[in-house]
Amino acid sequence: LDAPMRELVVRAALDFVDERSWETNATYLRVVDRFNDVDAHAHCAPTRARMVLLTNGARTSGGEEAVRGFFGEVHEALAIATMNPMLGEDEALGSAFDERARSAAARRL
Repeated sequence: LDAPMRELVVRAALDFVDERSWETNATYLRVVDRFNDVDAHAHCAPTRARMVLLTNGARTSGGEEAVRGFFGEVHEALAIATMNPMLGEDEALGSAFDERARSAAARRL
């Protein structure tokens, strides 16, 4: 998928994330949407921060556990980044969070 189509799939998946997050207390919501051969996995943090990961369906190395582990690492990085007292409410999380998320993706997926 090209970038605009990926963004469309993620935005559509967020609607399903909102629905499913009210139905369960679990943070990892599994696959919330599918488009062609792309699966949208979701994680909703207790702070209501929502994360969506697009994967190529069955070709994800490590399967469901790899995705769950990825979200666990990204959730930890998110917690560390948001606890930074120097970070304003409207500021981006910064390069440290981005680097940890990319590193988790390289290791887990």
